[in-house]
Amino acid sequence: MNRRLLTMIGAWAVLSAGCDVPQSATTPTTTSTQSPTSASSAPIAADIRRYLDRPCDLLGPDERAAFGLQGEPDRDTSDYGSICSWSGGDIELMIDLRPTKNPLDVSPLEASEGLTWEPRIIEGLSAGVRQQEASRQHCEIAVETGPQQGIYLVYKGLARNVDWCGKAITLGEIMVRRLRAG
Repeated sequence: MNRRLLTMIGAWAVLSAGCDVPQSATTPTTTSTQSPTSASSAPIAADIRRYLDRPCDLLGPDERAAFGLQGEPDRDTSDYGSICSWSGGDIELMIDLRPTKNPLDVSPLEASEGLTWEPRIIEGLSAGVRQQEASRQHCEIAVETGPQQGIYLVYKGLARNVDWCGKAITLGEIMVRRLRAG
C-alpha cells in the first residue's frame, strides 16, 4: 500500500512540475537573422485575396492621416502579389499582399546587414519584425495570414525619435483586423 501511494505521489510530482514551467522559460526572447518558421498547414485566419485588387483599402482615410501618409498611393504588382505604397514628406509605407508566398519565408532584405529579425505574434498570427539597428528609421513586418500567404509591410521615416516598428506593428494589427472583418 505504501509503495503504491509513494509511486502515485512521485508521478503526480513529476507531472505537476511540467505544468509549472513559466511561459518565459519556454519562449525564446533572443533575436536572430533567421526567418521564423511557420506551419504551412495553418488555416487561413485572414484571407488577403479579397484585397488583391485594392490593397490600399486595408487602411482607411483616418488611419492614413494618423500615420502620416499623404496623397494618393501608388498601386503596383510584385513577384508575389499586389503592392500599395505611399511616399512623400518624411514617411514611406509599402504594403505587399502575397497570396501565394508566405512573407515569413521570403523577404527582400533578409540577407541585409544592419537588420535584426524578431519573431512576433500579431493579432494571434505568426509574424516577424526587422529593424535597422543603427538608425531605427526603417522597419519591416511580415504576417502569415494563412498557408502560403500574408502581408509584407515596410514603414520608414526620417525622424530618429519615433518608434517606427511600434507604428508598423500597429499598422499590421489594423490590416489583419480589416481582413478578418471582410
